[in-house]
Amino acid sequence: MTIDLELRRDVGDRIDENGLNALVKEFGYLSETLVSGRMFDRFRRDNWLSNDALSRFDSGSRGPAMISMQLHGAYQLSKILEILEIYTTEATKLYNEAMARVGPIGLSIGKILNGMPSELLSLTVEKACNGMRDLVKLSHVNHRFRGVAEGLPHLCSHIAPNTTPSGLDASIAWSKNVGLQIQISQYQCIPANTREVPLQLYLDKIIPVSHRWQSLELLCANENFLQDPTGYVQIQTRITGLHLPSLQCLEYTYMRSGIPGENVSPSGHIYSTWRVPNLRDALFRKIIPKPFAHSITTLTLELPHRVRNDEELSHHLKGVHLFLKESPSIEVLRICTPFLINEGFNVTYPRVVMPNVRNISLRCTFVAFEDPKIHPLSSFMRSLNLPTISELRIEFEIHDKVGFNAHHTLAREVDITDTILLLIPSDSHRIRTLSFEIVSNSYNLLPSFHIPFHVLPSLQDLSLECSGHSNNILLTSERPSHSYDFPPIKRLSIYGSRKEGESFLEQILRLFAKSNGEELKPLVDIKYCSSITEARAIELVGAGSLKYSTAR
Repeated sequence: MTIDLELRRDVGDRIDENGLNALVKEFGYLSETLVSGRMFDRFRRDNWLSNDALSRFDSGSRGPAMISMQLHGAYQLSKILEILEIYTTEATKLYNEAMARVGPIGLSIGKILNGMPSELLSLTVEKACNGMRDLVKLSHVNHRFRGVAEGLPHLCSHIAPNTTPSGLDASIAWSKNVGLQIQISQYQCIPANTREVPLQLYLDKIIPVSHRWQSLELLCANENFLQDPTGYVQIQTRITGLHLPSLQCLEYTYMRSGIPGENVSPSGHIYSTWRVPNLRDALFRKIIPKPFAHSITTLTLELPHRVRNDEELSHHLKGVHLFLKESPSIEVLRICTPFLINEGFNVTYPRVVMPNVRNISLRCTFVAFEDPKIHPLSSFMRSLNLPTISELRIEFEIHDKVGFNAHHTLAREVDITDTILLLIPSDSHRIRTLSFEIVSNSYNLLPSFHIPFHVLPSLQDLSLECSGHSNNILLTSERPSHSYDFPPIKRLSIYGSRKEGESFLEQILRLFAKSNGEELKPLVDIKYCSSITEARAIELVGAGSLKYSTAR
């Protein structure tokens, strides 16, 4: 029999508006609090219903204002109870009516799921789960679902401090023998951080299974960090000298106390005490790693914050240089320099051979120089001997000393080509994939840039992206001092060009045709370029070789 779900318009007439507002307010407090179950703590305090305030009633030491507030609070609670009773009754009716219609559908879906082949049911359960909690819930459906859930231990392999001790035990048990993704933070020793398992207890649980650690995110610091040495002592004493045979990925962040010129504490280089024969991917933040026995293939370095001092940057890069000298296994190298490079500070680094590096990414920020100058990062890049390099990506943000958003009547023209060119390693003739992302955030500058194709004879894939608050970057024509064969570019991507993009594209296609023939054209991807119309792009490239989009 068909059952209609009744629309009860009389419910609102039975609800007191003031009481409903109070209930909504209290649920708002619930969403703001860190620990559920403390919904009415603020209500008790605001309405003088705390244990301390009520005890004054017993001693007779309360005034008229307190009495009035307590009576009002009690009245509000009575209205909340009335509303909750109405909602409970109506919700029960609606649930019963809905289940009469929806319940059979759910049973049918359950039968379909239960009749699936084991492999398909396993994939369905895996897609439906967002971590261990969901997996455990599904394991309670029936015996077959439990068997499927127990066959997905990798869904329980993420071990983080923001769990309960029982949840931590369950994750380790349910993950069986699969590799674990571990997070450790010295913040766990801060008393106010009540949502995280205390560091000592956490280490007690995860160190016995350290042979299963597959990835590790570690945040540690010195003994002065937040004036709490507890975490420092725990990290220094508990995880020094670990044997981590399964560790493949390391994400390491070092926090200092903020004292200028402060040295790294012994715990800062604790990774150098580990045995990590299978470590392949490493990210170091705010610290220059010391040489240690490793077989890292992908290395990412986010250099420590500096006091806007290029001399300090040169010191940091010297430490990077020493690490790379002892790291012939590296194949992918990423370096990010914080703050501005704002001086022409030249330093010489000895040549170092990186026999396996094929991919380099740089992210840096410069003050626009009046004249191209040697700086520590360019000297560092020129010191690398890269016999196998094939890919280079440079993210380059340019600023002006005048200010971030200051507007001047006459903007200063500046050619940033040579500044960027200095970042290209001397083995540029081997580069096949090249990407430039140039960000301009100064309205006082009119930066121009051209690609030095004459030093890139093997280039096949070129990507140019212009962006920023004042994206007025001018892509200009190259004027080499001698003729050369244009590289055999197969793919060209231009994003965000607002100035002279059309003439730049014309120049590239003309030089390409001169060296490779009129019949050949590279694939061209143009996105969000107001300086190149789609009609003109089709005319230059041809519809078959063009991908054009106005989306950001």
